[in-house]
Amino acid sequence: CLAQPGTLDGDFDADGILFMDLFNNTDIARGIAQDADGKIIVAGYTMVTNNFDWFVRRVNPDGSNDNSFGLAGDVVIDRNGGGDQCWGIALQDDGKIVLCGSTQDNTSGDLTVMRVGTNGTMDASFGNNGMTIIDVDNGSYDLLYDLAIQADGKIVAVGITHNGDDFDIIVIRLNTDGTLDNTFSFDGKVTTSVTMEDYAQGIKIDPDGKIVIAGSTQNQNLLTNTLLVRYNPDGSLDNTFGTNGKVETDLSSGVDEFFDLTIDDSGSILATGGSYNGNSTDVLLARFNSDGTLDNSFSFDGVVQTDFSGDTDQGRDVLIQPDSKILVGGTAKDGSDLMAMARYDQSGNLDNSFGTGGKVTTQVGNDDNILSLAIQDDGKILAAGYSNSSGIDAIVARYISGINIGIGDVEASVGHTLIPQSGNRK
Repeated sequence: CLAQPGTLDGDFDADGILFMDLFNNTDIARGIAQDADGKIIVAGYTMVTNNFDWFVRRVNPDGSNDNSFGLAGDVVIDRNGGGDQCWGIALQDDGKIVLCGSTQDNTSGDLTVMRVGTNGTMDASFGNNGMTIIDVDNGSYDLLYDLAIQADGKIVAVGITHNGDDFDIIVIRLNTDGTLDNTFSFDGKVTTSVTMEDYAQGIKIDPDGKIVIAGSTQNQNLLTNTLLVRYNPDGSLDNTFGTNGKVETDLSSGVDEFFDLTIDDSGSILATGGSYNGNSTDVLLARFNSDGTLDNSFSFDGVVQTDFSGDTDQGRDVLIQPDSKILVGGTAKDGSDLMAMARYDQSGNLDNSFGTGGKVTTQVGNDDNILSLAIQDDGKILAAGYSNSSGIDAIVARYISGINIGIGDVEASVGHTLIPQSGNRK
């Protein structure tokens, strides 16, 4: 209880870091969540022989495998022997696990959403034996990066599709049974072109039910700028947001991009990524008002750039803690890549109670990256990604946050303090 916020939690897998090596090959964890029972669910992709397959692992709160899930805690999903990658995870209220990514054959990649039951079996009531596959344009490369579940249970996912010349943004919405929702842009799919190479990697549903995505766009001068796009619930672009539903922000003469976003209760948007500082890339955190304008109450101009090591630093995931502090996870390069987190207050200042001056780095191997964050019900921080030590392994690290979740009654006969479990999940 007295540990410094930002330190690894030694109660998790003995040292705070869980390595996941499924087949003695490359394993990448792309998403993490905690279920209503407090168990931790990790999703990503693993190389089996020469191709990637999707994987889901469920572990107990102490980091041990949950043997009641799949095969000794693991589920590995292979569509047809091609290269398959899982990038996003969300949990339904009933505990079922929804995943998104891409499945590939020899010529193309297709948008894919899967649903797995609470015991690790494919949910046969969803799509085709648990899987919905969408080929946007026969032979093109299509990928879903992230997904969100609406209040009515419908699933919205975002990614990219290749139009023959460059990449466009694609958003799909599925009914609860995995079929395309024809009330969303008539066929369940929306494709958006901004300039040339357009990417969308994060998605959230705002308090009004509108769909907000974060990514980047490359213009005709080959400059990459950050991008937000907002859609109405019917799939049309929201013309009250930015210019015709789009907000493109040029922050530097180099590459500026968003990888993820979150939305607070007021509808303000927080997005994280990387921004060029003239010499290298810094972690980028920006806050926008609900109309798409930068929020000047946040660090004076709406933008915070955080340098960890003078080299390439990026934010890959962002969330708002229960105490309203803002947590960003990603990568800091200092000779090799380090797992990196930064925590800010609501004004955009680094939180000096967290790590060293608001920043935490963790070196495990030679190439360590955080790709996804979650907050446990007890306030501890979960970070998922990968590390390259003697090979590339998926990892989960758990950190002390210092969040005051609340103290229950002290049971005198036992002599311990009870911490109530809220049931919240990312």
